[in-house]
Amino acid sequence: MHAGTRIVLVYGLTTRASLPDTSPLSSLYDYGRFTAHLEASESLLPRVVFDYPVGDLAGAEPLGLTSVRAILTVTPRGDLTLMLDVEMVPEATTEFVARMLAATCFRRGEMTVDGTPLLDWASAQVDADCALEFGRDVHQMVFPGGALLDQLYADQISHPDRLSPAAAQVIYRGTRQIASGIRIPGGLNNPGQTVLAHGRGVSVAAGWGAEVETWGDELENTYVVGVLVLVAALEVVQRVRRAAFASLTTNSDAMLESTEDARTLVSRLSSELNEMQLDLSFGVEAYIDSVLIPEFVVEGFQSSLRDAVGLDHGLANTSRMLERLQAVIETRLSTLEAAAGEQQERSARLMSGLFGAGSLMALPPALLLAFFGLNGQEVSEQWSIFDFGHYWLAYLVVWVPFLALAVVGVVLQRRIRASSPQLTRSRRRR
Repeated sequence: MHAGTRIVLVYGLTTRASLPDTSPLSSLYDYGRFTAHLEASESLLPRVVFDYPVGDLAGAEPLGLTSVRAILTVTPRGDLTLMLDVEMVPEATTEFVARMLAATCFRRGEMTVDGTPLLDWASAQVDADCALEFGRDVHQMVFPGGALLDQLYADQISHPDRLSPAAAQVIYRGTRQIASGIRIPGGLNNPGQTVLAHGRGVSVAAGWGAEVETWGDELENTYVVGVLVLVAALEVVQRVRRAAFASLTTNSDAMLESTEDARTLVSRLSSELNEMQLDLSFGVEAYIDSVLIPEFVVEGFQSSLRDAVGLDHGLANTSRMLERLQAVIETRLSTLEAAAGEQQERSARLMSGLFGAGSLMALPPALLLAFFGLNGQEVSEQWSIFDFGHYWLAYLVVWVPFLALAVVGVVLQRRIRASSPQLTRSRRRR
């Protein structure tokens, strides 16, 4: 166990990258009996990009740290998460810990490593051309030790029926000491033995006495994995929402001049939707069920933490957004198919008309040629076949029936259109 308070600061990053040189998450910490579960889910879990000790981590406020580990992880979908595993001096009080949590959350952009901005330092450690940027999601996992652990224990002894004011102060980062809005999973809280509570951005977990042996570093480390995948999942939800809105805007602003443009748009939107659905499946849903680590003490922690941050509701709402986006794409596809079908129908009618007209136009010359070639008595060598004044009767007999047929066809077509006003109006609306 640690002499001082251990805090694992987990920061979601907006950067995505494909980093080949990684190690499995199961090699990061000692997980004890939970190791086999992590190894079984190795292909789904984030992988470790780097794990370095940090010499001098400074922030907007004094941090009071005795050791710092910087860890960068990447999910199979390329989402990056930065963790700082720190231990504070044993004498760090509740107020000091709360101020430290506030400084490393709200002013995290001011943290430096040996005078270099934290993310610039982390970017330099990555063998890839990518600049790291903080996302919106942060969670701070607090494992009390030293003075803070003593205060929590004293609160538990004096008020075993309610959450320790010290724990509430830490969870709210010093702004309040009441338990309102804090999740306290009943099965994981035993007065005088264990305390576990969650806020939106801070969790506190500790054990005393005989529970210390079963609590141990391996359980703390497994809880860290739960926080890590939760923050990664929250960043995925945020990114998918932004991507869904961008796709919807692309669909609304598209200026289509041809069916080829429409086909390209539908293909692009469908591809983007497929990527979003894969992100939700393997970047969120894979991390929120009990299959990952099927142990009650871990499942209860993860379930309570998901409720505290509202991940389940966020996932459900985001899934509905994608369903509506899919409906928009399907509507666009139906319109495209209708337009393509109408275009093919017009092309077929045009080709049929051309072949029909060509056949009709070929008949009169063929009849005339037959007349001039077979009727020797009626054809004189003194007159050209193009002498309409002499052969007008032959031309009249050949051409008049076909001209009359063409006129009758045009008249009948107009009458058919005039008798179908509803179809005409429908076409005008299109």
